[in-house]
Amino acid sequence: MWTAVLMLCNTSAQCFAFGGPVLPSEDQCVASIRAGFDYAIQIFPAYTPVDWQCISWDKDAQMAAAK
Repeated sequence: MWTAVLMLCNTSAQCFAFGGPVLPSEDQCVASIRAGFDYAIQIFPAYTPVDWQCISWDKDAQMAAAK
């Protein structure tokens, strides 16, 4: 399980993290980044995406999600 997390900042250097959906593979996570940037720009027009990371959830998180 993978989730894309984007860092968005405004011109005052105020930043926050914005996460995407859970995806089954790292490749799918990386492929989702462009769409995530486009969506974030629409929803938060005063902020600019400055970085991203795909996070892999460990087995405990995967088992908890399956319950």
